Amino acid sequence: VLITKCEKERRRGDELRAGERQDSDWQGQVLARRQHKRTRADTVADREREEAQAFQIDKSQVLGRKPESRLKWLQRALIHAGKGHVQAAVLYDLLAHPRFVSGASNGVGRQMRSLVVSNLHLFSQKQQKVLQSESC
Repeated sequence: VLITKCEKERRRGDELRAGERQDSDWQGQVLARRQHKRTRADTVADREREEAQAFQIDKSQVLGRKPESRLKWLQRALIHAGKGHVQAAVLYDLLAHPRFVSGASNGVGRQMRSLVVSNLHLFSQKQQKVLQSESC
């Protein structure tokens, strides 16, 4: 068999490299993995998820608040409902309760109503009719 000098050197290099792999500790294992950086969107989503879990929807606690505090609670509740963290049906049950607006001044009541009207798209058609009516 006739082998050229170039072929002979290539085979010799292959044999040396094969011998090195067998002798070393490297056996095809990954020794280091890339550490992925947390993106800003991930941290914001985690913070929103934690905030939504800590958000209180208990009827007695919400109705026991002062009207100004209920207004702030309503703002946060509508934001969470828009993001899908709070169910609109639970929010509707609180809004339709007669004690939700009791004790509120005209200004606070107007602000509550404008918030609800501007976020009616979160509720079903029947709920929208009740929320838009004068009795609610």
